Amino acid sequence: MSIPGLPGASDPSFRTHCCHWMSLDTLVHEVCKQLQGKDGVEFNAFSVKVTIQLARRVLARIEQVDEAQLVASVTQQLRAERVLLQSSQVRTILTQYGRLWKELEIAEVLEQGR
Repeated sequence: MSIPGLPGASDPSFRTHCCHWMSLDTLVHEVCKQLQGKDGVEFNAFSVKVTIQLARRVLARIEQVDEAQLVASVTQQLRAERVLLQSSQVRTILTQYGRLWKELEIAEVLEQGR
């Protein structure tokens, strides 16, 4: 089942080191699964997907990554999209996404839906 995301935002596919392709939705479901019950908080797939889409959009426009600036920017943009997450929750989502990215050894990204 497809997870709704931001209208017009990229909905990429990712090729892992062993040449398997995964959709963003698959990664989102895995992030949600790994975060389930963490710190007593449940994250829904829509919030996680939108957070990742916004972070990817921000990262595409900047040269240097500053974690605090990224989290603040994504948190602010989420509010504009009427998704209310605390900065600590945004950081948790993005950290888990980064861990999963590293674990899967993403080798290629195929952008879709721009």
